[in-house]
Amino acid sequence: MWLDSDATIKLFSSFMSLLDLTVQTTKKIQFSADFQYYISVGYLCLIVLHIALSRAK
Repeated sequence: MWLDSDATIKLFSSFMSLLDLTVQTTKKIQFSADFQYYISVGYLCLIVLHIALSRAK
């Protein structure tokens, strides 16, 4: 089955849109994971600082 040039362009365009959507979704997931990591590390630092300050008294 051969596609004419218009159908080929539409198919390629649809594929590129899907690929772009996948990349955007992956970036959002990665950003969310990074953000969650930084929040966890920050929270851990606050706990350690709190313990250190409470023992210093």
